[in-house]
Amino acid sequence: MFNPYQKAVLRIYEEGEYSNMTTMDEVEQAGDGLFTFIMRELGDENDCDSQAEAERRIEVAISQLDEIYDRLEQEIEDE
Repeated sequence: MFNPYQKAVLRIYEEGEYSNMTTMDEVEQAGDGLFTFIMRELGDENDCDSQAEAERRIEVAISQLDEIYDRLEQEIEDE
């Protein structure tokens, strides 16, 4: 069973491509690492218990991805 934040992701992510999923097993079997990561981060088992917390977690992930994106070319050139 998914919480409201996970249900929203199911409707939003990839234009609802995974909206028919009902279990984390299905999410994990989809083979989409980013989708699985988001669904895990927003899960009850990870204490995601409010919209504010869900939004904070998404903001942290975006920030981390932005940092990787911004530094990736330089890091590869430095090797």
